[in-house]
Amino acid sequence: MLAKLIGLGVRNYVRDSFNIFDGIIVVVSLIDFTLSLTIKVESADGIMSALRALRLLRVMKMARHWKAFQDILQIMVGSLKDISSFSVLLLLFMYIFALLGMELFAFKVFYDVNGDAVFGSENIQTAHDNGE
Repeated sequence: MLAKLIGLGVRNYVRDSFNIFDGIIVVVSLIDFTLSLTIKVESADGIMSALRALRLLRVMKMARHWKAFQDILQIMVGSLKDISSFSVLLLLFMYIFALLGMELFAFKVFYDVNGDAVFGSENIQTAHDNGE
């Protein structure tokens, strides 16, 4: 980023939207790096990992100049359109079988106060009495 800024100058660097995108990614990466070295905050890890995922979008920059990569991306988008109806049908079956499993297997296993599984309805009362 610095080499491009020095070579192109600030005005020419800002004219290309991919240069601005690269600059934002570099600045976010530097912020992430300094925060990871100085602050050990676990709640910020989720935000920073999402910002790290933005670096993968730099691959789309290659699609502008690389003809074979453009062809691969077009084929992938076309295949995603082709399998969309199958995906909806698959999700519908998964939902139906999840409902069926909940209906068939609900209240078949109970847990006592120690967290141990208790099978059968005759053992439920004894497990409750033993836990107290």
